Amino acid sequence: MPAVTRSVYQAIIETAAEITEIWRDESSFNQAGVTAGVPVAGQTGQLTLRAQGAQAQQVSVYAAAGGHPGPKLDAGALLMRPGTSGDYWGWEVPASVSAFEAINWSATDDVQTSHVASFADGGLLVAGCGGINFSDGGTLWVWRRRASESSWTRSVIWDAGATGRDAIAPCIVPIAQDRAVLFAFVETPTAGLLERRVALQAWETTNGGLTWTLRGEGLGTALDQVIAGNTFAASTSNKAVRRLRGAYRAGQILLVAHLVKLEVSASANRVDVLRQWVSDDFGQTLTLVSTQTGASSDGEDGGFHEVFASGGVFVVAYLRADLDQVNFRRLGSGWVPLMRSEVYSTNSALAPQWDNDCQVTTTRTVGGNSALQITAGDLAICADDFGIVWMALAKPDAANREIVAAYSEDFGQSWAPLGRNPGDFTRTDDGARIARSIDTGDSFLHRLSMAASRGRVVMIAQPDVDTATTTQNSLLAVYLGGWSSLTLPLVGDAARPQDRGSWDQTWAPIEAPVNITGWTETQTATSSATLSTSGTPLLNIETQGAGTRYYQTTAGHADRTHLIGEWAVGNIVDGALASARVAVEVRVSNGTVTRVARVHLDATGYRVVDATGPTTLYSVTGLANEMRQYRIAVDRVTGSVKVWHRTYTAGVERRTWTTDPGTYTLADAGAGANNSYLAWGHITAPGLGVTTDSDWHMVQLSRARSDSATADTGNAGSLRLWWTLTTPTVFRDSLWGRPIAGPGARSYVGEGVYLLSQDGPTRRGETWTINQASAYPVERVLPTLNRNPRRGWRSSTTGAQTIAVRWGGSDREMLSGLLGIVLRGANWRTGRIEGRTAGVWGTIFTIDLAAGRTALAYQRYGRTIVPNGAANNWFTAHELVGATVDLGSGLTRYAKLTTNREGRWSNAANGPRAQLAVDRDLTNASGNLSLWSPDAAFIVPNPGRYEGIRLVIDSQGTADGDLRLGQFIVGPCHVLPLPASWGTTRATELGYAVSRTAAGITALERVAPPARRVEVAWTDGLDTTNGWTGAVEPDFVDPVTGGSAMSSGAIPATPWLLEGLLRRSAGLPLAYLPRVPPISVSGVSGFYRREELVVGALGPEIVHETILGDELTDEVMRVPVLTLLEEV
Repeated sequence: MPAVTRSVYQAIIETAAEITEIWRDESSFNQAGVTAGVPVAGQTGQLTLRAQGAQAQQVSVYAAAGGHPGPKLDAGALLMRPGTSGDYWGWEVPASVSAFEAINWSATDDVQTSHVASFADGGLLVAGCGGINFSDGGTLWVWRRRASESSWTRSVIWDAGATGRDAIAPCIVPIAQDRAVLFAFVETPTAGLLERRVALQAWETTNGGLTWTLRGEGLGTALDQVIAGNTFAASTSNKAVRRLRGAYRAGQILLVAHLVKLEVSASANRVDVLRQWVSDDFGQTLTLVSTQTGASSDGEDGGFHEVFASGGVFVVAYLRADLDQVNFRRLGSGWVPLMRSEVYSTNSALAPQWDNDCQVTTTRTVGGNSALQITAGDLAICADDFGIVWMALAKPDAANREIVAAYSEDFGQSWAPLGRNPGDFTRTDDGARIARSIDTGDSFLHRLSMAASRGRVVMIAQPDVDTATTTQNSLLAVYLGGWSSLTLPLVGDAARPQDRGSWDQTWAPIEAPVNITGWTETQTATSSATLSTSGTPLLNIETQGAGTRYYQTTAGHADRTHLIGEWAVGNIVDGALASARVAVEVRVSNGTVTRVARVHLDATGYRVVDATGPTTLYSVTGLANEMRQYRIAVDRVTGSVKVWHRTYTAGVERRTWTTDPGTYTLADAGAGANNSYLAWGHITAPGLGVTTDSDWHMVQLSRARSDSATADTGNAGSLRLWWTLTTPTVFRDSLWGRPIAGPGARSYVGEGVYLLSQDGPTRRGETWTINQASAYPVERVLPTLNRNPRRGWRSSTTGAQTIAVRWGGSDREMLSGLLGIVLRGANWRTGRIEGRTAGVWGTIFTIDLAAGRTALAYQRYGRTIVPNGAANNWFTAHELVGATVDLGSGLTRYAKLTTNREGRWSNAANGPRAQLAVDRDLTNASGNLSLWSPDAAFIVPNPGRYEGIRLVIDSQGTADGDLRLGQFIVGPCHVLPLPASWGTTRATELGYAVSRTAAGITALERVAPPARRVEVAWTDGLDTTNGWTGAVEPDFVDPVTGGSAMSSGAIPATPWLLEGLLRRSAGLPLAYLPRVPPISVSGVSGFYRREELVVGALGPEIVHETILGDELTDEVMRVPVLTLLEEV
C-alpha cells in the first residue's frame, strides 16, 4: 500500500518509562545546594541514622564501638572515610594538640581580650580588642573563617583610633547558622571625666561575619562600669571590666560580665563579681538582672567565668577567690537572677587534686579594710555537637601553669578528668594537660576561650613568656583532637574510656626552647635560633660549617617501653638524607636494652635510620617542598619503629597520615644510660662552606609505660600497639571512633556531614554509606521521578555538565523510527546529545537553544530592548517570558526576559514591532543579541540502537550564574498517522483567582502559573480496514524525506496506536507537537517556540466509537476527545 505524505504533521514524544535513574558512572555533574543524603545501612540492625549538612563527597562510617547513642565516651562510636574504599579515619578527644596556628602573630596590633564562637556548620568567628595592657581596651576586630575556608579574614568593627574611644571584653553569641550577635564594652563619650566609663554595644551579622550591623549602643548602661587597672580605693562605686561571656537559648541571650570592684570596704571581702543581663530581642536591648555584692559569706563573688547552653538550660561556670574549685549555676531562663539558682562545684564529683591551684588570689588592703582578688585564673568551656561538654582549666598557682582537660556527659552537672596527668599517671583523679611546656618560668597559654568545630575543639589563647615578649599579645588558635587517620592509643593499661592518650610535653614557637626548662640546648660553632615576629610562629635554625644546634628533652624518662614523638618542620635548605643536618632523634632505654632511631630530613623527603650502626632502614623521596608534620614511635621491647608524615595545614579538619607499609626493627645498642628522650634540630654540622636552614613549628612527645609494675603507666599507650598496624583492617580496628549523638544532638563525621540517630544500639562492625543529596538534585530532570519542571536541577558552577540515562539493555531499539528529546526549563544555550553504542559514546546532534534567533540588532533603553534592524522573526505577546537574552559582550551581558510585546523584529515605522523587557540593568546600549529558549523539542530520524542517551551541556555563562534544567524527556517520537479532526480546542488556565467579600474587599490569589489545556479528537470517522490483520500492508504515514526511515505508524491502526501509547505511558508526561514539518532524513528537527510544544498528561480515557462496519474487520471508528493538561 502507498506511503502517505503531508505538508505538516502532528507528533507525540513519549517518556521512556524505563528511565528511572541517572547513569552516574557515565555522568559528570555538580549540584547546587548540596546537602547530606540518606545513610544507607550495610546490614539489618537497630540503629537508624539521619544525615544533615552540606556534604562535600560520599562518606562511609564504621562502628568502631557498639552501644547506645549518647553524649558518652563509652557510647557507640563511628569511624569515617570519604568514599567506600580505603583506610578509615579515627577520632582523638580534645586532650591533645593536633595543630597550632596564629590568627594574629605580630609585634603590633596587640590583643588583650578575646573570644571565639562557632556556627552549626563549623565556621568560626574570633573577636579581639586591642590595648596596651590586660585591663585596657582598644580597637575591636573580628576574624572569620568559614567552614570551607583555610585562612582567616579580619574586619575592623570598632576603630579606637578614629573614634577616640576604646572597646574591651568582646563576646560573640551565635544565634543560628551565619547569624550571630557581637557584644563589647565601648567607652562612653565622657571627655574630661577621670572615669573611663563604658557601656555595651551590639552588632549583628547574618552572613557569617562578612558584614556587621550596629543593633544597639549604650546598652547595659551603669555609671560604675569603667576601663581601669588595679587601683583600689576606700570609697568608689567603680567596677573595672575584665571579661564578657554569653549564650543563646530559646529566644533569650544571657550575658554575664566579670567586673572587679575597685572599692575595698568593710561590707564585702571579695572584689570579683558577676553582673548579669538578659535580652529577648537578639541584643537590641539589655535588661539588668543581677550583680553580685562581693560578700563571700553569701557566695556573692566570682570571676573568670564561662556561659554556655546545654541540656535545655543556661550554665554559668566561674572561679571564686581563695577557693580551689569551679562553681556552677544552672538557669532555666536568663531572667532568673544568678544567685537565686542552686550552686554546685567540681569538687562535688572530683577529688581536690583535679582543680586545686585554679586561681591566684591577692589580698587588697585599703586603710583598715582588706578584700581578696583573683589576679590569675582561666577557664574555657564549650558544648560539643554530640552533647558532651569540654572544659580547659588553667592551674596558675601550680608549677608550669598547666591547663588541665575535663569533660561532662550530663550537660555540665558533673565532671570527670579527661586523660591522665602526665606528671603522675597512677592518679585517676587528674586529667591530661593541654600544650604542657614543662617550664619553671613563663611559657604557657592564657586568656582562653573555646568552641567546637567539625569534630575538633578550637581554643583561642595568647602566649605568656619570659623573653619573646614582643609577640606575647598575639592571638593563637590551638586545635584540639579531631579526625585523624592515626590516633593516640589508650593510656597504658587503663580501661576507662576517658583515659585517651595525650602529649606529655609540647613545645610551641611562642618562646625559644633554650629559655624553657623542659628543653636543653646543645650548640656549637656558627649557629643561630630565631623566633619569627610576624606571619607564622616559627623557630628558624641556621647552622654553618661546623655549627650544630639542637634541643633535647631535659627530663630523664627512665625504664620506658616506648616513646611517640611528633614535630612539624619546613623550609629546609641544604638538609641531607645521608646525615643529621636536620633531624630528630628518639632514644628509648631501660639501662640494659637501648634503641635509637633518627629521621634525617630534607626539603623533599626523609630517611629513617637505625642510629646503632648506623643502618638505613628506608627513605621517602619526591615529596613536595612544604611544611610537613611527622610522627615517630619507637618500641624498646620489640625494636619496632614506625614513621608517619602528612602535609601540615593547621586548620584542616581531617589529618591524613602516610607511612611506609614495611616492618622495620632497630638493633639493641646494649647497656647505657637509663634515659629516654627526643632531640630535634641540626644535630650534625653541614660542613665547610654549607649553610643549613630550617623552620620548626611544633614539637610534642608522649612517653610510654614503665617496666615497673608499680610505677606510672605512661601516656603513649600499650593496648593498641601501633607496630602491628600493617593491614587496613588491623589499622581500622586500632582507631578510636567518635560517639554517636543521642536524641536532640548530632555528631560530625567529616566532609560536612552530621549524623543524627534514633533507636539503637549499634553493634561493632556495622556500616553506613551516605551519598550527596542536593536542594536541586539532578534526578529531578527525570519525569519518571519529578513531574514539576519548576523544581529542577541546578549546577554549582557554569562548567561543562554531563547527564546520562540508561534506557535499558544493550543497544536497544527505540520502539519507533524517530527519537524524541525534550528539554524544559533550560537557562543555557549550547550542548549536545550523545548516544552510547557498543560501549562508545558518539554525538547524535548538537543543541543551540538560540537557533534562528541570533544576531538580532538591538537598541537598549533602561530595562527595555527594541529592534535596531530587520530580521525574519515574529513573536507573540508574552511568548518569550523566561527566555535568556545575551547581548554578546559587556560586564553584564545576560538577563532573563520578564515579558515581550508582539511583533516582528524590525525597526521599520509601520506594523507591530517586538519589544523586550528584562529583569536587570545591562551594560551595552546597542549591538547584536541572541534569544535562548528555555524549552525545546527535537526529533531525530533513524536514530539507531543505543544503550544510553547523554546530555552534554557546554561550559558557558548564564543569567543565573549556574546551569539549570527542569525536565529531560527521552523516548520514542510518534508522528500521528492521521491528523486530528478540525476543531481542536486550546485553552489556557490562568492560575489565579479573584474573590470579593461581602464587605466589597477584592483579593487576588495566584495559586499556579498559567497552564494550557489541549483537546483533540478524531470525529470524522476512520476506516480501520487492514489495520488489524496484517494480511495486507496498510497505508502508512511517511514524514521523513530523502530516505527510507521506518514509518511512524499505519493510518488504519491510529485508534490502537493512541490507546497503546496511553496505556504504555500510564500517565507519564507526553510532549505534544501540533505542527511538525516534514523531517529530513539527514537532519534533526528542532522546535523552540511556546506554541510548538505542550507537555503534560493525555487522557483521562480513550474511547473507540464504531460508526459502521464489522468489528475488527472493516469498521469505521471515531475517537472522541482526548485532553492534554499542561504541566508547568
